[in-house]
Amino acid sequence: MKLEQKIPPLILVGIFAALMFITEQLFGSLNFSYTFNVLGFSVFILIGVGLAVSGVSSFKKHKTTVNPVNTKNVSALVDSGIFKYTRNPMYVGMLSSLIGYAVYLANPLNIILLGLFILYLNKYQITPEEEFLEKLFGRNYQMYKDSVRRWL
Repeated sequence: MKLEQKIPPLILVGIFAALMFITEQLFGSLNFSYTFNVLGFSVFILIGVGLAVSGVSSFKKHKTTVNPVNTKNVSALVDSGIFKYTRNPMYVGMLSSLIGYAVYLANPLNIILLGLFILYLNKYQITPEEEFLEKLFGRNYQMYKDSVRRWL
């Protein structure tokens, strides 16, 4: 089974959050003890939601699809707003939210899951999207890709 663009990224975030919770339950003896986990959680969640909303609103402003599983409806190359700083603000926002959850759970094993989330997203979501966008927008996308980082 090919996994490219099969699992919607929001579902993927849910899967990884569930895995992080299970990890914390199974290996709770490894948890850190500190007082700022709720504050850290809140900060990362707010940053994550802000990045994701900013990306979605830029897509809406340019009247192009926000659905990363169905690339057939892509109608514009968005390179303004938050897209001047990251090519994937929604994915950075999702990662930031998962980092916040990891901070809240305080289990160091969840760092491994964060790394796996990045690897999965890079291989099965972002790379296929970039290949599609290169075919659709050609040199314009290549110039954008050369000037703006994938993540941050």
